[in-house]
Amino acid sequence: MTEIIIARLERASLPVVAELNELLGQLSPQFMPQTVENLSRILDSPTTVFVASDEGKIVGVVSVSVAAHLMGTRAWIEDVVVDGAYRGQGIARRLLERVIEHGVAQGCMTFKLTSGPARVGARKLYEAMGFEAVETGVYCLKR
Repeated sequence: MTEIIIARLERASLPVVAELNELLGQLSPQFMPQTVENLSRILDSPTTVFVASDEGKIVGVVSVSVAAHLMGTRAWIEDVVVDGAYRGQGIARRLLERVIEHGVAQGCMTFKLTSGPARVGARKLYEAMGFEAVETGVYCLKR
């Protein structure tokens, strides 16, 4: 294994979409596979995607949406996943550190994410990085 590179994903392509779909499938078997068109829309939106690569192969991903609100600028972190063969090497931490750096540069005061109870390792990482579990109600409307 070579050095893992963390970089902002700039362009969608069939190989990138294939690698992302493989990763997202490890996060949730019910995920909606990406297409080049959809990933292009995401990359053109306020959402930023960072990837971890090993010799050009994407082995980790995280997305972040930064938005200004009346009560301050906030970041919502989603889709944190590292390929199973690469877990335990600090890649998720490096991806999250890059997201935090990105948000701070935009004036973020708050960073939020969710994590299901089965993701014990992820929750330990988030807590080790200073994220705190809070008692809030999350409401969702799907259309």
